Amino acid sequence: MLYYSSIRELNWRFQQGILTPIELTETILQKANQVEVGILLDTFEAQALEEAKASTKRWQKQVALGLFDGIPCVWKDLFDVKGSVTTAGSKAYQNRPEAFVDAPIVAAYKKCGGINIGKAGLSELAYSGLGINPAFGTPINPFDQQQQRIPGGSSSGSAAAVSAELCAFSMGSDTSGSIRIPSAFHHLVGYKPSQHRFNQNQVFPLSTTLDEIGPIAKSVQDCFDVTNLFLNRAPALLDNFDLSNQTFIVPSNVVFEDIDASVLQRFQDVCLSLQDHGAKIIFKAVPELETIIEAIRNHGTFAAAESFYYHQPVLASETGLLIDQRVLDRMYRAKTMLASDYVALLDIRKNIIAQMAKTYQNSIFLMPTVVINPPLLAPLLDSDELFHQTNVLVLRNTSLFNFTDSPSISIPMPLDVEGLPAGLMLSALSGEDDGLFPVAHAVERVLAKMQ
Repeated sequence: MLYYSSIRELNWRFQQGILTPIELTETILQKANQVEVGILLDTFEAQALEEAKASTKRWQKQVALGLFDGIPCVWKDLFDVKGSVTTAGSKAYQNRPEAFVDAPIVAAYKKCGGINIGKAGLSELAYSGLGINPAFGTPINPFDQQQQRIPGGSSSGSAAAVSAELCAFSMGSDTSGSIRIPSAFHHLVGYKPSQHRFNQNQVFPLSTTLDEIGPIAKSVQDCFDVTNLFLNRAPALLDNFDLSNQTFIVPSNVVFEDIDASVLQRFQDVCLSLQDHGAKIIFKAVPELETIIEAIRNHGTFAAAESFYYHQPVLASETGLLIDQRVLDRMYRAKTMLASDYVALLDIRKNIIAQMAKTYQNSIFLMPTVVINPPLLAPLLDSDELFHQTNVLVLRNTSLFNFTDSPSISIPMPLDVEGLPAGLMLSALSGEDDGLFPVAHAVERVLAKMQ
């Protein structure tokens, strides 16, 4: 296995002539032919090889285009890539025409010399936090070799591709946790930005109100480097942030409900370790989060309403019968949703974002990304009721901070005694993305010492 720790390490290897982009890409493409179903839905073999050859020539001539020249990336199959069909993980869309042009963010990556390996699998139509896809296959969680566990979703293939070293980073989407959940279940770092920080044109939507796109990678620095790239900012190293200057709030009215014992133990250990490094941790009720839960209970969800509207032409045709019934069940909840419910959700969201900006200045929320270990796959396939219950539980913590438009980063906590992964989620106030990264970087260093 061609192991590498970061985007910057690969860049250094290219600089030193230890490795070339063509060697790296050929190794990855060989692996791609051997990985299990569900990770990659489309592989751009010819394109990737041509991009790698061009990158190798630039490195040999010492005219590389920057940090990402020759760096391999995988795109969740929501992003338009020229010449590839964007299926959104659904057979209902597999006969769409090939994308005529790249999505702007894909085009930006090609321009900087990046290598585009392929399109990653996902929960069908991005509508599940579990990562299960009956149509194209479900990647199996690599952290349990004895039993089949779910990968987390909806960006299941995106996380699995990074874990399998088919790319240095992948781009996913996050409506209710779809970047952070699979990152947590794969012992990776996932970043969900504040609203519309990156260009989302030609990215297949789930909920236009909540959808965000962002990276899954091996480190906070990698995610920061990707962020700077797509914001057209110069590369920069994260500073050594002093945690003694930081206050964390643990929402005690939410964080411990239905939590697995092993996740709770690791979270408590992490809190103690952060306190040992000078951080101030406050356990307190955050009533705004309960307001969100109540609002969704009373009015429904943005995802149901907006996905039902977007997919109406397909749902009204025979092609709609190809969509998994469990996805349809969630969409069809919008049939009973009133316009007043939708407007109420918009109003509640606006008020909560404003209230939190006043109440929690200079604080970062701290909680497990997901309160349970990656569940076994088989029981979820056998029971619709268990599927829906587990999906709600897996999405609970992450979805709250989509509603508040909070930038959030999931960082790996130490593996438990069974070798199962879990994530630690840091969430800031809306728009405070740049302030979140150095804190997350400092926390990541503390957690690395606990492994």
